[in-house]
Amino acid sequence: MYLVVDLDRSLIKIDFFKEALGKTLLRNPLLFIQTAILILKSRSKAKHFISQKVEINCTNIPFNDDVLKIISDYKSKGYKIVLATGAVQSHANQIADQLQLFDKVLATDDDINNTGTNKLNLIKQEIKGSFTYVADSKKDLPIWFYCKKAILVGNNRFIKKKLESNGVDVIDVIKRENSLFKLLLRQLRVHQWSK
Repeated sequence: MYLVVDLDRSLIKIDFFKEALGKTLLRNPLLFIQTAILILKSRSKAKHFISQKVEINCTNIPFNDDVLKIISDYKSKGYKIVLATGAVQSHANQIADQLQLFDKVLATDDDINNTGTNKLNLIKQEIKGSFTYVADSKKDLPIWFYCKKAILVGNNRFIKKKLESNGVDVIDVIKRENSLFKLLLRQLRVHQWSK
């Protein structure tokens, strides 16, 4: 029995890649431009490039307490907990090391951006058997369609309808703030960029 958890905007309230891009936009515009150009060639290479240039202090990352509670509950029931993320391996490992909750970490490598069907393929390679998937995005639909058990972060009606119409059991919906302005401010986290 496995619980597979997405990182960006699910376990944590931000997106690592966007956080790093935001820091470079203000601190080092040239680095921002280099990364933007690299995105056009390979998103995984762009993520690795910027992760080597910009340090993100994981102790300041805002976690989703509701997701942490779900992880703890499932772990106490004997589930193996897997962090599966589009973030680079170094960032995913920092989070896993900090929380000490994960049995396995699956992340973006230098060649493959671990999102959508790429993430599903990696999960299928690493996990034998059924699993429940905790995530927030349309990119996660292929994973939910495969595993048939969803914990949806955010009350996205489109995603919820899509899941239900495809026979996916929506076990729980974890609500989050809907104010676009608050979400943008939180994602920008300008107060952290100077550190």
